[in-house]
Amino acid sequence: MSRPSSKLVLAMLLVCGTAFATDEDPIKKKLDAAKLAYELEMKSFETSVEEWLDKREELARKDGNKKQVDLVKAERTVFQEEGVLPKDLPISVRRKATLARSTIEAAFAVAVKEYTKAKLDDEASDVERELADFKANRTTASSIGSARTNARDSEASTLAANNVINPKEWVLPRKGEIVVSKNGHVQLRQADSELVTRKADYKEVEIRVTLSASKGTLAYLAVGLSGKRPITSAIIDDGKAIQVGNQSSNFKSPELGLGPKPITYDEMFEILLRTSGGVGRVYVADKLTSGVTYDKNGKPEMGSVGLVLKKGSLTIKSVEIKEIR
Repeated sequence: MSRPSSKLVLAMLLVCGTAFATDEDPIKKKLDAAKLAYELEMKSFETSVEEWLDKREELARKDGNKKQVDLVKAERTVFQEEGVLPKDLPISVRRKATLARSTIEAAFAVAVKEYTKAKLDDEASDVERELADFKANRTTASSIGSARTNARDSEASTLAANNVINPKEWVLPRKGEIVVSKNGHVQLRQADSELVTRKADYKEVEIRVTLSASKGTLAYLAVGLSGKRPITSAIIDDGKAIQVGNQSSNFKSPELGLGPKPITYDEMFEILLRTSGGVGRVYVADKLTSGVTYDKNGKPEMGSVGLVLKKGSLTIKSVEIKEIR
């Protein structure tokens, strides 16, 4: 099988102009992981601000206080468009952003120091410039190296270039459901969490994932999640190993296939789920393990695609999505 030509990848590559190191550069990997952690923390911070504003508006409406409602609405608009924090925002909420910024700034400083020790002065200078740009744009922007006023325009290109989670392509899990490992991989580890595309009208598509699963995991790779009949392929611990490679027309029906392939706990493996012409096919390490006809008329199922975790944890190295024309 040929590799997908376009990728939505949940792994790190280049970040905001630091295109100076190879994938084997341990300093870059460490910094990239810190950047992704910052992105997620700032996303959580912005959500906390919005929730605080929601509560204030709700109280004002219960009191029938239109003046206060108008004030909250104005604060929300300024925050969303310019990144200006509400005047009365509690210190406990503000502290989240302060801690996230100090942590990423420390990570930049460590990278400069390590590159200098390694006699990689050009790389150290590049990181210094990036840190300076970051400090010059000290707003609530979640995207490193861009001001909050430009976040909506720059976020897609920045994060897509990073090959990490792009909020314009993926629904970000709630806080605590996703973390970044030391090597920059994305971990989904809270029960009943998911990582799903925002695009909800995929028809014929293939999704290829490189990942590992912990002991006790029950998860699904799925196509057509927002449709009536999702096609799923379980990633499940049978008590001896992680079993993968079969498929079902939903999350409850028995799976069909040539027999699941056992994978050692926490071992990276590659699985691909492809739906085309009313047929679902699953490949493990590029070898066909299941082929099932769901619609004899070849009618494609529509919906979003992604990973659903019921229990255990997944460590995701990459996700590639390709629409089949």
